[in-house]
This record gives sequence, structure tokens and C-alpha cells, in this order.
Amino acid sequence: MDLGRRDYLEALSLLVQRFEQQRRDSVLPKSSPLDRLKFLMHERDMNTADLGRVLGSQPIASLILHGKRALSKTRIVKLAKHFAVSPALFIE
Repeated sequence: MDLGRRDYLEALSLLVQRFEQQRRDSVLPKSSPLDRLKFLMHERDMNTADLGRVLGSQPIASLILHGKRALSKTRIVKLAKHFAVSPALFIE
């Protein structure tokens, strides 16, 4: 593949990524951070164990999903990277 095509495909890929993120960001803010997390998990067919692997602790993931533990800044960053969304989605 020549350089021009590769650059074009990379730019197109970035535009699609940004569009999808903006679309998700515009749909999700009407709910709580926990509801947003649950929505994103459902969208990716994730369970508590999957979330635990993302956060580094299944017990913490369970506490968060049951509303007994708040999301820390560190966990918000991990979630934002994992779901490819703005960290602002997980902040009230």
C-alpha cells in the first residue's frame, strides 16, 4: 500500500473513532456514572469478572457495580482507556 493510501486510511480511522466517541458521549451524559458504566459493559457484553480484570480487582468491581464504592480517579482513567471514552463520563 502506498503512503498516500495509508495516510488516508489512518485519517479516516481517526475520524470514525472520534465520531463514535462523540456519539457515545452525547447519549450517555443523561445518566449517572454508574449507569454509564453499566451501559458500556452491556454494550461490550462484559460481566463483573471482566470489569474486575480491567480495574485490577473483582471485589472492587462488584462493590462499584452495587453502588457501595465510588470510582477513584485511577479507576476512571482505566475505564476511559478501556472503553475509549472521555473520563468525564464517569464523573458526576
